[in-house]
Amino acid sequence: MVSLAPRSLAFLLLSACALPELEPAGKTCSLVDPCPTGYLCESSGDSERCQPGIAFQDGVAPTAAWEGTSAVTIAASAPRENFVEETSVEVDGEEPSGSGHGRSGLLRWQVEGLPPGARLRAVRVTLDFINASGGESHGVHLLERAWSEREVTWAQAARDVPWAGPGATSSSDRGGQVVRISPGELGPYTFDLDAAGVARVQQWVDSPASNFGMVLVGEASNGSLFESQRAAIPAVRPRLTLLY
Repeated sequence: MVSLAPRSLAFLLLSACALPELEPAGKTCSLVDPCPTGYLCESSGDSERCQPGIAFQDGVAPTAAWEGTSAVTIAASAPRENFVEETSVEVDGEEPSGSGHGRSGLLRWQVEGLPPGARLRAVRVTLDFINASGGESHGVHLLERAWSEREVTWAQAARDVPWAGPGATSSSDRGGQVVRISPGELGPYTFDLDAAGVARVQQWVDSPASNFGMVLVGEASNGSLFESQRAAIPAVRPRLTLLY
C-alpha cells in the first residue's frame, strides 16, 4: 500500500476542488434536469441539449410575467374590421370558401434581454394549431413597416395609415418569403427561418425599432387556425426562440 505525504494529499485535494465546471452548452437536458439561466433545452439530433438562447412567450418566457406578443388576423372579406380580441389567428387563401378573399396572420414579439453583442444562429417559431391546413403550405414574410395591434385591418396598418397594398401585400409592406410552413396536424408546429430571415431578426436585436414582426400569408385553399397570445393556456401561445 502506497501512502501519500500530507503535503501531496493536500495538493491533490486542492487541484480537484479547482477543476472548472463543464460549460452548460451541449449538456443533455429535460423537464426534470433543466438548463441554467441563459440556456434553452432544444432538440439536437435525437436528444435535447442546452443551447445559448432566449425565448419569448406570454406568461411563460423569459418569465411568467412577460407579456410582449402581438398576434392578429386581417381579412379581405372584412377589410376594415380589427380582430384583436380573438383568441386565435386565421390563415387562409380563401375564406369564406368561393369568395376569393384571403386571410393572413400578423405576429410580433418584443425582443429584449439578449447579452450585448449576441449574434443569432437560429430563429425558431412555435405555433399551436387548432385547425391545420392538411399539409397545404403558407408563406411567411417579415414585415417592413409598423402596425398597431388594436387598429390593424386588411386595409390599414394603423388608424388612417393604409398598407401600400391591401393585406400587407406590397414589397414596401413586407420582405421576401423566409420560409414556407405546412401544418398538417393539430398541436404545436415549429419552424425555423432561413438565413435571410435570421439576418433580418438580427436587425431587430441590434435596432429594436426595426422589429415589425412577420405575416403568415393565406395561400392554401385549406386554411389554418392557431392560438394567439390571448389563449387561456399560456403554454399554447405563440413562442419565438432565438439561439445565439
